[in-house]
Parts: sequence; C-alpha cells; structure tokens
Amino acid sequence: MNAQGIKYLSYFQVDNPLINLADPYFIGYHISKKSKVTTKVIKKLYPEEKLGCIVNSLEKNSIIEYSDLPKEKMYEKDSAGELKYLFGSIGIHIFNVDFLLKATSKLPIHFAKKQIEGYIFKENDIAEKGQMNAIKFETFVFDVIAFANKSFFFETDREDEFAPLKNKTGVDSIETCIKGQISQYKNWLKKSGLLITDLTDQKLEISPLFTPDEIIFLEKAKKQPEYIKQKIYDENGNLRENIFID
Repeated sequence: MNAQGIKYLSYFQVDNPLINLADPYFIGYHISKKSKVTTKVIKKLYPEEKLGCIVNSLEKNSIIEYSDLPKEKMYEKDSAGELKYLFGSIGIHIFNVDFLLKATSKLPIHFAKKQIEGYIFKENDIAEKGQMNAIKFETFVFDVIAFANKSFFFETDREDEFAPLKNKTGVDSIETCIKGQISQYKNWLKKSGLLITDLTDQKLEISPLFTPDEIIFLEKAKKQPEYIKQKIYDENGNLRENIFID
C-alpha cells in the first residue's frame, strides 16, 4: 500500500450491514486531527454488551476486549451514576497505513475459552459427536491503538451504523439485522420527503449499488424523485408490498 501511495485504510467488521463505507466526516475528522488511528464508538445498552471497552490510562487510549474486562469493572459506575466503561467500539477504524504496517508486528496474543463441536472418545475407542472445551488464540487489530502517540474515538449513532450479526436467532441475529436495515432505509425515505406514510409489513431495501449512504441517496432523491416514487408506490398510489430501489 505504501508503494501505491495509499495513506489511509478504512477498516470495518463484515458482520455489520449498517456500516457507512468511507464516511467522509469520519475520514475528515481523522485527517484533521492528524490521528494515527481513529475508532467509531457507541454507548453500550447494558454492561455486558459484547463491545470492546474504551479506556484512557496515563493519557494513552486503548480498547479492552469485553471478555478481558473483569466483572467488577464491567458494572463500575462514575460519580454521575453512568457506567465507567460506557462506550464500546463497533469495529470501524481509520488507520494511517505507515503506522499500521509497523504496529501490527507488535500485536499481543489473546485467548478465549470456547465450546466447539467435535468427536469425544469414549470407552473402547468409540467416538461420539459432542461439545468440547477449546481455547481460541487470536490477535485484535484494535490493540495497535495502544502504540499510537495520537488516537481518537468518534461517537456515532447506533441506529445509523450498528446492527451486528452474531446469532442465528434472538439478539444480534438475522432478524434484527433486517429490522435495522429497514429502519435505516425508512429514515432515508422520510428525510427525502418521498415516503409520506409509514410502513406496516412492507419489505424495504435500497441497493448499495444505487447508493452507499444517506448523503448520496438524498442527492439522488432530488434528481430522480419520480423514479424512486415508482419503486415505492403502485399506479394507484398504494405502497408496494416489496419496495426495492436499485
């Protein structure tokens, strides 16, 4: 990347469909602050939420993985009654490439206890499928923050940029991901003035090939209002059952 003259790397986790790709405000903030690494954060909904915890110690920023934070610290509160470790990372970073290439060689190893599916040998060497205890070794890219002489955290809105896919059902599942995307697209349409009634059971999707973010969508809505309206309403002016804007 250095050889190609690339100065900044936009990094994000693949399991979050609400990511604002190459957010110009985020990138601009990073550059204006002359930061080595800048990270998007949100307020945690509850102490146990599985987000890396934002820490500042001895004027150095860092992130502690939620599984590494002691239980008593997880629930600790400040003088105002707020969680002491209120903000969590959502895995969206901007890195200076030259800094990143040097810092990644210093990443520490973390381990996590996991339950995995495997074969357990019983009597007479008969193997049965079951759950086994395992230890997973991994490195975290956010650990480079501790090596940066200048780093910043950038707060964003959960509903705009965070709908993680972690589970098959329940919290942070496919269902909540879809709801998060529909809610985001609905907000874009309302801001554009093209959606004048609320959705009920309609499915709604705006293709990333049509627009990657809200800013570009609102610009296109001004230029192509009739095209978008045809995607939302049928010839009788009723909301379509499936709204897909591409």
